[in-house]
Amino acid sequence: MFTSGSTGLPKGVAASHRALAATFVGPDYLAFGPQQTFLQCSPVSWDAFALEVFGPLLHGGVCVLQPGQHTDPHQIVELVERHQVTTLQMSASLFNHML
Repeated sequence: MFTSGSTGLPKGVAASHRALAATFVGPDYLAFGPQQTFLQCSPVSWDAFALEVFGPLLHGGVCVLQPGQHTDPHQIVELVERHQVTTLQMSASLFNHML
């Protein structure tokens, strides 16, 4: 994966299997399960992508994939409504834009 972290300079990072597994079984700030529908808003190179895609799938939930390579706020709204998305994770800048 690649991240800019707090430096703003892109760099490669590696995550251990334990850290990735803990992402899907340990968080208490969101729920995974068959009744959850997540919308993938993160690019594949961002670590949040793994949470949005594998989190719901590993727990019997649904992951809705955005088509294309660019985030379209109007498309996000349409996908949330059409698929009754229950969980949406996005960057702070996209969140502020959506508001």
